[in-house]
Amino acid sequence: MINRRRSKYHPRIKVLLLCVILVSVFGGIVISLLDFIEKIPTSETSNNTVTDAIVVLTGGSRRLEEGLHLLSKKRAKKLFVSGVYRGVDVRRLLAHSRGNPEELVCCIKLGYTAESTQGNAAETSTWLKSEGYKSIRLVTA
Repeated sequence: MINRRRSKYHPRIKVLLLCVILVSVFGGIVISLLDFIEKIPTSETSNNTVTDAIVVLTGGSRRLEEGLHLLSKKRAKKLFVSGVYRGVDVRRLLAHSRGNPEELVCCIKLGYTAESTQGNAAETSTWLKSEGYKSIRLVTA
């Protein structure tokens, strides 16, 4: 004779318990997502915020000019220009500066390896890690 062991829980209770667990997990995910979305800044709080570095990706017509302007206003310790054409040096780039270019020479680092947006990201990430920087101002336009 086969001895079947019957579960002490009715099948409907098992289904109800499973539904409660699924709703709880889904609810936790939704609450976490809403909390994350709420913490995303909607706008810059101050134009005077000082960061560790200013990052300019080459290619934009006014990016370098804006990066140099921000550096001259002491908005960061250093300026990193990613994706610079080989053979271009800091002094040549400083010809675009409105202020006194010589005082900025020490604070500018050029990256020559990036050839694409993905390359810019990798080059910038490597530089930031080597400098130990945590905050940046990215000049995009």
